[in-house]
Amino acid sequence: MNEEMKYIIELATLLVLSRSGDVSTKDGSFATVDENMIIELESAIAKAFELKSDDVNNTDFIKIMDYLNKQ
Repeated sequence: MNEEMKYIIELATLLVLSRSGDVSTKDGSFATVDENMIIELESAIAKAFELKSDDVNNTDFIKIMDYLNKQ
């Protein structure tokens, strides 16, 4: 496993650990997590998969899954 993937897993773990609870609204329930951690994780994913932008979108998800399924 390369260092970029290790960093993604580290950030994903820290994101999960940052969860301080849930908020229920009339629109549904939402987990409360550290916003900066989400941004850092998204940037790490973009860098690891050489995406065009730091904002990961549905098209990027397809590209990432195609890559992972070939591994």
